[in-house]
Amino acid sequence: MYPYQATQYGTFMALVQASNPGLQLAPLPSTALRALVPTAQTADSFGRDTSVRMVVRPNNSTYYGSQAVTYRRINITNYFRNLILTLDDYVGSTTMTIAQMVAAVNLKFGTAFVTTDFSVASITSTVQNSLTIVSTSLCYEGVLSIKWTQGKQYISQAVTNPVLVGRLYPTSNTNPPAKPQADFLTYNLDNSSIKAALLGLTSGAAITPAQFATANSIYATILGWLQQKRPDLNLTGVDSATTGGLGNLVWTRYTIPAASVPGANSAKFTTLFTIQSVAGSWFQGMFYLHYNA
Repeated sequence: MYPYQATQYGTFMALVQASNPGLQLAPLPSTALRALVPTAQTADSFGRDTSVRMVVRPNNSTYYGSQAVTYRRINITNYFRNLILTLDDYVGSTTMTIAQMVAAVNLKFGTAFVTTDFSVASITSTVQNSLTIVSTSLCYEGVLSIKWTQGKQYISQAVTNPVLVGRLYPTSNTNPPAKPQADFLTYNLDNSSIKAALLGLTSGAAITPAQFATANSIYATILGWLQQKRPDLNLTGVDSATTGGLGNLVWTRYTIPAASVPGANSAKFTTLFTIQSVAGSWFQGMFYLHYNA
């Protein structure tokens, strides 16, 4: 909106200067002067239709007093030739606040509107909004027609912190290493040769380290079998908080297939014991011990 693309005060002083060539008030900064409420008047032969009193700010070391000036405000209706200004800013709502609208219009059309130029608090999307400039506006008069249709959101609005925390390889920042997934460790092991010992277990009960340590017991038989078949796991009867320990965990028997254990290998086996981990166990998930009864 050349040449009125400054702040409200800058635009106002440019209008005063344009209507009053040679006037020495116009170059003064906003730190020296302030304008009181403007008053509409009948336009003179130069088109000046507004009167306002300029007042020197208190404690100014160079000037004092006040001076009334007349000037012509920008008639928005005529300036935009009755056009409906369109906006497509994304705000995430069906209403746009007057502050959001002012910022969007100033950016797109080079105006210097402020929120106090309008009496409304918001505008509505998809309809024509006719906004009459308030009579106390320093720079403008007339009616502004706005139609706002919400557009796409800028990615910068959704990602407000573009510096994302990454993952360090191979330590994965401060996360502890993942626990072994027990579901796969004994899944293909056929335990039918120790089914007599397995049948002696109480389903749903925990086997203690003391029971595993009892010589010639069914618990010792089962543990010895597992140690023989999976020596790489270093399985023992101590508490499961220790790596390799199976103690104090619940063993549960299922006749498969069963809805409770959909991952069981029911194509090859008829019965299953699971050993379920707890929060402090060295592994996660459960061991599968399949056999044919």
